[in-house]
Amino acid sequence: MEIQRDGQGKVQTIRTSWGDQQTTRTIPKTGELKTAELSRGSSKAVIEFAQGRLRMCASSDGGAVTVSYYDLGGLTGLLKKCSRPNDLVLTYEYDSDNRLAAVTVA
Repeated sequence: MEIQRDGQGKVQTIRTSWGDQQTTRTIPKTGELKTAELSRGSSKAVIEFAQGRLRMCASSDGGAVTVSYYDLGGLTGLLKKCSRPNDLVLTYEYDSDNRLAAVTVA
C-alpha cells in the first residue's frame, strides 16, 4: 500500500495492489481524505480517516481494526490504542520525550 500525504501530513491518496476498484471520498471544504473503498469480486474493504489519520479498516468478513490517538497535551496525535477484531487491544504509552515507552496487550 502506498499512502501519499500533503505538506501537512494529511492523507490525500491511497494506492494498493489489492482491489480491482478503488473509490475515495473527501471532505468537500478541505479536500481531506475521509474514506477509501477497495473491492475485488465480492470482497470489499473500507478504510476510514479522521484528521488525516487512520481511524478504521474493515473487511467484508466483518473484521475491523480501529485506531485512536491522544488528543490532549504533549501527546496529541500520538497513537493511543489499536483494537483488533479478535478482541485484542493494544494500548500505547510514551515517556516525557514522547518516545514509545510501553505497549500493553489486553
